[in-house]
Amino acid sequence: MWRADGSGEPVVLRGHESGVKSAWFSPDGRSVVTASSDGTARVWRADGSGEPVVLRGHESGVKSASFSPDGRSVVTASSDGTARVWRADGSGEAVVLLGHEKTVVSASFSPDGLSVVTASSDGTARVWRADGSGEPVVLRGHETASFSPDGRSVVTAGAARVWRADGSGEAVVLRGHAGRVVSASFSPDGRSVVTASLDGTARVWRADGSGEPVVLLGHEWGVVSASFSPDGRSVVTGSEDGTARVWRADGSGEPVVLLGHAGRVVSASFSPDGRSVVTASWDGTARVWRADGSGEPEVLRGHEEEVVSASFSPDGRSVVTASVDGTARIWTIDPVTLRDQLRARTTVCLTPEQRKRYLAESSQALPPNGDLRA
Repeated sequence: MWRADGSGEPVVLRGHESGVKSAWFSPDGRSVVTASSDGTARVWRADGSGEPVVLRGHESGVKSASFSPDGRSVVTASSDGTARVWRADGSGEAVVLLGHEKTVVSASFSPDGLSVVTASSDGTARVWRADGSGEPVVLRGHETASFSPDGRSVVTAGAARVWRADGSGEAVVLRGHAGRVVSASFSPDGRSVVTASLDGTARVWRADGSGEPVVLLGHEWGVVSASFSPDGRSVVTGSEDGTARVWRADGSGEPVVLLGHAGRVVSASFSPDGRSVVTASWDGTARVWRADGSGEPEVLRGHEEEVVSASFSPDGRSVVTASVDGTARIWTIDPVTLRDQLRARTTVCLTPEQRKRYLAESSQALPPNGDLRA
């Protein structure tokens, strides 16, 4: 368990024979799925108990793996040119989504779990029925893809375009970046899209293509990740320049610069409540920051090589990291432990609002005057 002062040990998910490319929690937070260049994906209990379910069948490395919205299925993308849909418990045969001509870079479910979108280095994205029936909708010209919150649209990166998921009509072209677009994702309400580009900027667009984008300019090198906060009012970016930045989505004001990593920041995302940000870096660490930039980050240190992804659990109390050292690790950000640390290190009485904000306590649990000694 990771303690709030940086001591303690995480749960180490060890068993892959080569680098772990991604790690994600299930929707209920009880499981984690990992993807590895060893050609397998694995489903683990988040507490580290028992043996993982090994999803074996790909003929080459697995680039990504993620759960369905109900947590019962997993979709994987592989360098063997296929995606596969598995039961998360490992029973039965996988549904093989076959048609791409090169590596499948990513694969994810639609919000209703009935469809899968894949993106490939063959320059296409494809929308499939998750049960493998019928022919996929082919969206040509792009390398990453994700669904809108209502599942009716898909945004792709390479160049950035917004498509109807059924393939009808013309794509909305989001034109303006001077370099390759490496990621694109929708806002929580589906009305906006944020893109990250190697031209050193992120941009916030209306999903229908109207108006001019908001240009988030300040990174010194390429921006490799960008995502919205849960309320859609902020964007966090990660860059090859070793920083992450938190911006207002409307472009107003100055960004909060999260500075401290010694290598490129390859992913950055918000906690479910939007108050924290987790970053993953090639310096071998992940860091948890307050989104407003106050205080010092918690450094999650223990991986022996680059950390390639980091994300919060659905309840925001844990972080899962993936590394090319062949492991994933689960770190617990525990309000109870934080409270104990604060009791030991301060005589200041926190206000009820501060206790709710920083310790995740309800008003019913608060002692008079917020006294930590109560």
